[in-house]
Amino acid sequence: MRQPQVPPAESPSLRSPVDRRKAITLRRRIVLLLLAASLWAAFQTGSSIFFGVAYLWAGLLAAGWLWVRLGLQGLALRRDLRSPESRVGSILEEHFALENHSHWTHYWIELWDESTLPDHRASRVITGLAGGRARQWVVHTLCRRRGRFRLGPLTARVIDPFGLFHGELRFPKTSELLVQPYVVNLPEVFLGPSQLPGGASVQRKTSAVTPSAAGVRDYAPGDSLSRIHWPSTARRGHLISKEFELDPKSEVWIYLDEHREAHCSLLEPEEPTEPGAPFWLKHRLFRLPSATEEYGIAAAASLAQYFLRHDRSVGLLTYGPKREAIQPDRGERQRMRIMQVLSAVRAETSLAAAEGIRLEANSFPRGASVLLISPSGDTKIGLAAQILLSRGLVFYAILIERSTFGAADDVQELVRQLQALRVEVRLLRRNQDLAAGLMGRDLSRFLPLP
Repeated sequence: MRQPQVPPAESPSLRSPVDRRKAITLRRRIVLLLLAASLWAAFQTGSSIFFGVAYLWAGLLAAGWLWVRLGLQGLALRRDLRSPESRVGSILEEHFALENHSHWTHYWIELWDESTLPDHRASRVITGLAGGRARQWVVHTLCRRRGRFRLGPLTARVIDPFGLFHGELRFPKTSELLVQPYVVNLPEVFLGPSQLPGGASVQRKTSAVTPSAAGVRDYAPGDSLSRIHWPSTARRGHLISKEFELDPKSEVWIYLDEHREAHCSLLEPEEPTEPGAPFWLKHRLFRLPSATEEYGIAAAASLAQYFLRHDRSVGLLTYGPKREAIQPDRGERQRMRIMQVLSAVRAETSLAAAEGIRLEANSFPRGASVLLISPSGDTKIGLAAQILLSRGLVFYAILIERSTFGAADDVQELVRQLQALRVEVRLLRRNQDLAAGLMGRDLSRFLPLP
């Protein structure tokens, strides 16, 4: 029989442990006082009635103590996380198994979970767990917030039927969970063929294999077979490796604006769901929080995944609590590095986007593409864009429409300024399909070409 999942806040039996201990201590003191009073009356009067009442109170204390003493023996917990990584908007699945290795039945066990993942309802009550048996269940949690979280530990608590004693058994096993930002799949080419990054080769060597071969050199330990230049090897009689240099045609920099004064949010109630509603219903009702910060991070994660899947070298630059710079690279490892940074970054910097772009302008190689993701309508961004364009860089802007998040101002003046520079702009709005906004399907209504 499936055990009902009971959150602590909604169950009288799973109220605060501090309040529980206070109530148990008070009841035990009352029984001890009654026992002392009964013994005093029995010795004073010699009445068998008072002796019987004293035996009753003593029996209650002994039975309660023995119940708690045996109630936690033989318990073992197994909890398995299906994957140590998840994503905002996805369903996390964790498996539990509580085993009773003793010879007697445990009639009532309260399990308290101390996980930091929001809405992870692993606390519950297990009843009638017979000796030598196990009870298994699965907890599904909709991941609503990005970041690193701890799953566990879990504490089992037992209270005797009279509420006089309580016992605890702690299962210290914990698991680390990384919840990555929300990502949408972009089914089309983000940039048109004539707008793809391009330019002359950059005379900068790289250890990665790129389409730009710069020459050959003697083989070095650790070089893969794919780097061997076989014609030169045959001519010289020993192994010769190819050297590569960075290819600006594949290099994309994503600059994420985390200026705290530029971001805003709109409080709105979450979609109501019943505590026992199936997890797929919660997944279907998920929406991004109404915060420009979350929309910007979701856009950065989606674009990084898109370009990496198209074998482009992607780098990330942002200022959160500190400067975060990931040099351009390809592959799954690069995607994980970017996702880890985006999972933890917060809009806590006082550095505006225009200032950050001017500071980092020399970091971008000539011919690379810079994608700005920002909710700011600061027209100084247009001046920073001019600096990048004058250095031979390609600049794109993905702006988050602040007015749809409750802000009084908008980004339209900056849009017009960037259009005058022939910079392509995409707009993101609250409750808009993120993929459609990034693909620019609805720009014709808002961004007429000058």
